[in-house]
Amino acid sequence: MAILRLENPRKAYAWGSTRSLHEILGEKTDGTPLAEVWMGAHPSSSSRTEDGRLLTELSDGARIEYLLKLLAAERALSIQAHPSIQQAATGYEDEERRGVPIDAPNRVYRDRNHKPELIVALEPFWAMSGFRTLSRSCDALGALHLLDCKKLDSLSELLSAVLALPTERVAEVAGSPPVAAAPGPPTRTDGPIDDALRLAWVGELYRQYGPDPGVFAPLFLNLVYLEPGEGLYQPSGVLHAYLRGTGVEVMANSDNVLRAGLTAKHIDVPTLQRIVAFTDEPPALIRERTVEPSDSDTHTEPLRPAHSASCLEVYDAPAAEFRLYHLELRGEECEVLSAGLPLIAVCISGDVTIDEVYTPPATGSRSLARGASALITSDVRSFRVRGRGRLFVAAPGRVSP
Repeated sequence: MAILRLENPRKAYAWGSTRSLHEILGEKTDGTPLAEVWMGAHPSSSSRTEDGRLLTELSDGARIEYLLKLLAAERALSIQAHPSIQQAATGYEDEERRGVPIDAPNRVYRDRNHKPELIVALEPFWAMSGFRTLSRSCDALGALHLLDCKKLDSLSELLSAVLALPTERVAEVAGSPPVAAAPGPPTRTDGPIDDALRLAWVGELYRQYGPDPGVFAPLFLNLVYLEPGEGLYQPSGVLHAYLRGTGVEVMANSDNVLRAGLTAKHIDVPTLQRIVAFTDEPPALIRERTVEPSDSDTHTEPLRPAHSASCLEVYDAPAAEFRLYHLELRGEECEVLSAGLPLIAVCISGDVTIDEVYTPPATGSRSLARGASALITSDVRSFRVRGRGRLFVAAPGRVSP
């Protein structure tokens, strides 16, 4: 099969950008929000190969346990968390036994899988990830006279108290002078994330979503800013939300999402309490690492450079389902060895060509302009990337024996 161009589903969610993804795809914008482009073999929205076949119909499709996305947010996404595999399996069987329709609005578990995910910023990117300490959260919420933290002994109790706030109280506090007087959050920052910046995001979320208790999340969740090229990993149980920006995202194939705010969708607080990790560990920030031939092989690293001058970088997320690689070319060639796994490549900028390397010489080749993507099938054990541009490549995170 070799190298096949892909046609990918698009998601025009209301929180999407009217600019960013259109620019990456090389299209003129018509003012319509475009939130996500999905690349993978997702059961509900599968990519197609250039000859019209669904990726789910190919033998490699069953081995693609990841979903690669381009994502752009002008408004905040819902505050959410994802269950572990064990929680998902138990919850799915329970809802099946109770006869909850798979497409019901109140259905929580739509499959038996977990959904770890990694976002890599393509432009300045804002997010929330995990809890601050109980004391700092209480100080921030108490400064607005929002909660009596003397009655709260844990982060779990704090989250329940915030989610139980009546809309009238949310509107009263979020519209009060300390919040209303705060300037809008900046596009980027090189300074510390302080209380003024947190209040700026509270005000921005209130303007976007009105009296939703989730507008106060910047006070008790870690506020994260990513420069282009920096990554943020979200394991199971971590409460998080993307606030603004454009990135490349890769995740396990799953639809299991439990929401805690900034949404009109179903919120199940008791189930949320069971799956959320109520810890105050810092966000899992990930920077790319250069992959050297000397420190990797196909038993541990799905992709590795064929020569010592490496142009291949990886984001070391611990998920078993995926690895995310990055190549930036300025006219040179880069030969990559593969462990015989299905790969999905997407060109972010410029123009690159991917050649399959054989002995005798290559016969398979695909050129990718910005926004274009391709499946590199598992029978391709070596390929060469050339041109001028940036390429992200998703691979399974584990190498099958």
